[in-house]
Amino acid sequence: MRRLWQPCSRRPGDVPAGAHKIRMVTYNILADKYSSFNAYCPPQFLAWQYRYPRLLAELEAYAADLLFLQEVEESVFQEQLQPRLQQRGYSSLFHPRRSPQGSPGPDEGVSLHFRASTFTRIDSLGVRLGDADLTEALLPAACCSNPRHRHNRFLPTLAQREEGCLMALLRHEPSQRHLLAVSTHLFWNPLFPDVKLAQAALLCSSIARFLQQHRLAPGDVPLVVGGDFNSTWQKYSSDQWDQVPPGTTLQSGLQLDSSYHMAHGREPPLTTRTNRFSGTLDYLWLSKQHWQVAKTLAMPYREAQAAAPPESVMDLPPCPNEVMPSDHLAVGCEALLLQVAA
Repeated sequence: MRRLWQPCSRRPGDVPAGAHKIRMVTYNILADKYSSFNAYCPPQFLAWQYRYPRLLAELEAYAADLLFLQEVEESVFQEQLQPRLQQRGYSSLFHPRRSPQGSPGPDEGVSLHFRASTFTRIDSLGVRLGDADLTEALLPAACCSNPRHRHNRFLPTLAQREEGCLMALLRHEPSQRHLLAVSTHLFWNPLFPDVKLAQAALLCSSIARFLQQHRLAPGDVPLVVGGDFNSTWQKYSSDQWDQVPPGTTLQSGLQLDSSYHMAHGREPPLTTRTNRFSGTLDYLWLSKQHWQVAKTLAMPYREAQAAAPPESVMDLPPCPNEVMPSDHLAVGCEALLLQVAA
């Protein structure tokens, strides 16, 4: 299915002098090892040999400068995606999410692809969020010091999870500026909102620490975080925050907004639809002071002008299907990299 790029519905500002346009897309491509969860899809459309060419054609049609992918099987990355995208002028990185012992199927993880003619990699790092320091993400570290939290399911679950992120510090050649690109995929289970929130905090603190190791402050470097956050935007603004102990605050110093919200003042009604769930789980987060969103990737369904619930979308069947190769939809934007006064 061909998807167009739509201009901002918010009144766009003038294009600033010296601004550079960068196109970016994040996409959970549905690892083949998880396809059995989508048994509502006819098997001939669920098969990887059917889905992969359509995924590849979709990715190539977006012509993104930065690609953030999730649920990429390691063998798919090494044998299919990396070689094909290298032919198309991309450099590629991969960070695995190791399968629990005895779990069927190959390891999968997140990947990051950037146009080699536009970006030069300075450094990169894969982080398992369960290994990150929670005391650096939350202040005070009440969930580490409070006995109620030390002995409940929160900390053991957080430590055991394999979710992580892949960070790449890049030099944007046209502007000669540093840029940090991050691909991530957070825990899926809705019964653990506290773990998801802690992972989001650990993601932010890991980003800040990586920048500090390069003698860079979070506010000085344009940042793009693309991923499947497995939380609706309502969750990030309401009940997940109730899971954090009173008096706890995030301290990464990042100032982020989602690309879709920057462009339209709202999130799309949904970025995933199965036969059991519909909602917005996928986001491109941008450092607000560095970017001006010019366009977003139009959703493959009709949208209301105002914020609308997922059930308002009537013209998108459960995915994957004959046309849509994943159970998620790609989220993308064209954004102007601004010159920020020192």
